[in-house]
Amino acid sequence: METQVQAPGKRKNFSKELLDRFLAPWTAIFFGYLLIMVVGGGIGVLFTAYEVAQEKNASALSYKVAESLATFFVALAATSFIELNLCKELHNKKAFMTWSYILAFLSVGLLWLTYHLKNSNSFYPSAIGTLLAVMMWVIANADNDKIIKEDDFFEQMQGKGNHGNNWN
Repeated sequence: METQVQAPGKRKNFSKELLDRFLAPWTAIFFGYLLIMVVGGGIGVLFTAYEVAQEKNASALSYKVAESLATFFVALAATSFIELNLCKELHNKKAFMTWSYILAFLSVGLLWLTYHLKNSNSFYPSAIGTLLAVMMWVIANADNDKIIKEDDFFEQMQGKGNHGNNWN
């Protein structure tokens, strides 16, 4: 994505830029990568759910599924934190950095709460954390050309790009 330099008085405010970044990347390819990230990252949650379902006291152990979900959202939040803070296209860099630190600390707090509850209520903080982490991932990758440009993706798939040209 091209960066447009704006005069200081013409810059987007933080909330407008945040909303624009959340709404901008929704191409079919981006949605596909999001789905792969959620399913691929969440596969451990499914394994945990299966393991818990095999136990005699499955309902008492259901919190283990929430704990597994919590480790997923913390990992996702951490990668999104890095991606967002390395982004060069942001107009409100300090505000985004502050926001990303707040979300990082909130993620750690939700992780702690999930592990602390040890009952079915642990699903509440893990679900909130997952939702926040996925939204943060979308915002962090809003200008990632590698996962939002459909033309480049389909050219690569058809062998028209540079991918694989040096294979023997």
